[in-house]
Amino acid sequence: MDQRKVQVNLELGHSSQPRERETSEDFTHDWTVFVRGQKTDEIQHMVEKVVFHLHESYPKPKRVFKEPPYKVLESGSIGFLMHIEVFLKNKDKPKKLCFKYNLNLEPGGDHLRCEKLTFNNPNKDFKRKLIKAGGMLLEGAEASSRSCQDSPVRPTKKIKTCHVSEEPCKEGSGSSRQCDEGGAK
Repeated sequence: MDQRKVQVNLELGHSSQPRERETSEDFTHDWTVFVRGQKTDEIQHMVEKVVFHLHESYPKPKRVFKEPPYKVLESGSIGFLMHIEVFLKNKDKPKKLCFKYNLNLEPGGDHLRCEKLTFNNPNKDFKRKLIKAGGMLLEGAEASSRSCQDSPVRPTKKIKTCHVSEEPCKEGSGSSRQCDEGGAK
């Protein structure tokens, strides 16, 4: 059987900066968290919506974005672990990808995490959307010629390569992501 794989790079990241004055809520930092394609990749071709699940102390902690830019601008005083769901324009599984993201407000500028997602045997329509969103067609175990390290913001963590399959993940996200730190399988 002819195995086809398409690899897409997603960037999850944030920036934070201290506020000149604290707010009445004692917020000390302004921050932005985002999901985007690498460089000029237009991920809206494959993304139906992105849902950011903020800490429950925020008003309306569930933030839904159906078009780019997929980002939240807020203020706060401490970092927290947030869940980010990326819903895909796919008739088959996977329909949703789940990520845990650590929003860290400590000094250090911009933070970037690159997720290399490999879709095994996507249907024809979804494959077209993936390629339009910047995906690279891979044959067999071929590695991508594009590296997330080409991004203008250097990753603060290792690049993760994720192989997306049709089995639901344990957390009930509707997709399974098997990730390797630092390289392709």
